[in-house]
Amino acid sequence: MPGSISDSYDPEWGTAANADLIRKSIQNVRELVLSDLAGSRMVPKAIDDVCRGPNGTDFELHYFERQLRIILFALDRAFESI
Repeated sequence: MPGSISDSYDPEWGTAANADLIRKSIQNVRELVLSDLAGSRMVPKAIDDVCRGPNGTDFELHYFERQLRIILFALDRAFESI
């Protein structure tokens, strides 16, 4: 009979270390986006109000390919969870 599954194994990402790396990367990019928008004095809004509302301020943001790929991954995961 096989032993118990190690706490370091993640069924989706292979290891907990891989999952932690992905989580930290997303958090780093999230913090970068928030810091870029900090000067805008944006107030939190319900997502359905945001989707129905006007585009608002035009921001010019520049990111590296790595950061954009992390954003796209996070967006894909958000889409899958709805």
